[in-house]
Amino acid sequence: MHLSLITMQWFSKSSWQHISAHLFKICFQLVILTLIFAIIKRIGDNFIPHLFERKDNANGRLQTIKTLVHNAFAYVMIFFYLYGFLSILGVPVGTLIAGAGIFSLAIGFGAQGFVKDIINGFFILMEEQFDVGDSVTIGNISGTISAMGLRTTQVRSADGTLNFIPNRSIAIVSNHSRNDMRVLINLHLFPDTNLETVTKLIQNVNMTLKPQHPEIKSGPDILGLKDLGNGELAFQILMYVKNGTQGDIQSTFLQAYLAKLTAAGITLPTTTNINEK
Repeated sequence: MHLSLITMQWFSKSSWQHISAHLFKICFQLVILTLIFAIIKRIGDNFIPHLFERKDNANGRLQTIKTLVHNAFAYVMIFFYLYGFLSILGVPVGTLIAGAGIFSLAIGFGAQGFVKDIINGFFILMEEQFDVGDSVTIGNISGTISAMGLRTTQVRSADGTLNFIPNRSIAIVSNHSRNDMRVLINLHLFPDTNLETVTKLIQNVNMTLKPQHPEIKSGPDILGLKDLGNGELAFQILMYVKNGTQGDIQSTFLQAYLAKLTAAGITLPTTTNINEK
């Protein structure tokens, strides 16, 4: 009886020592694994921006590719870290991945949507549908592309709202940043205004301002007097400008036109406006 008790105590002590040693080994391996991946992630986070560093930091295409590479790097890191983590714990990851059952389960829990996001994201990139910084309309959301990932595209609306759009949901994209933008200025006139004088004054302003604005791609072209309906007459000036500069061009030329006409003693209605497309 006494010998049996001693034997049980010895086995119990030996068992706990073995378990403790095994747990310590697992914890040590997990710590080493975490440190290694933390170092690799830090190197990658520093190297990727340096890889795409250029003088033209505003290049939207470059920013888009950099974001996608960074996302791909993050997903690869997560996958291999989880693989190593589970392997250290003794989980047969390779067998589970190869098994049709776990694959079907993954599809059932949303992997199918994840794959669609990634595939559509790569097609968007290859077809150059938009880049970071482009002004777009996707569905009923309009704004500026702030980031593009493998799963989602971020669009910042004019009011500051940040919209996260799954790439698989992007079907129709209206990109407002790929072509030159039209600026159409309507100077409303009274019927008895001397059009010849107005034309000379407008030409004078155009000759002065156009050399100062290389962002003007075409024009300014004087279209002359147009009937807008409802008894409204407008003297129209049309130009095409680099996308994103239309607001400044509108303001600059309209202010100059009004100042020139007013200085010449020409009275204008108060309905002068600008339209751009």
